[in-house]
Amino acid sequence: MAEVTISMPDAVAAWIEDLVRKGEFASASDYIRHAVRLDRELKDPDHPLTLEDLRDMIAEARAGGTSDKTLETVFEEAHQLWTTRHARVA
Repeated sequence: MAEVTISMPDAVAAWIEDLVRKGEFASASDYIRHAVRLDRELKDPDHPLTLEDLRDMIAEARAGGTSDKTLETVFEEAHQLWTTRHARVA
């Protein structure tokens, strides 16, 4: 995996560190990968996920803990997200 050094305002770094501390991401690197993946999906929704993308998504999910949502709610949210993303493409 390639390493990249980035600079950002202290407030942005603190915000990312807070998300990591809350358990929403396993690390700052996980957050940055997540942000890049979302940006890529918005700009190129047909771009296929790589094996590394899938591994990162699994790591993020594990770091996030369990959810109180019902399976029905998860499916409804997934359907809404899919509809929103595909409406932008059309």
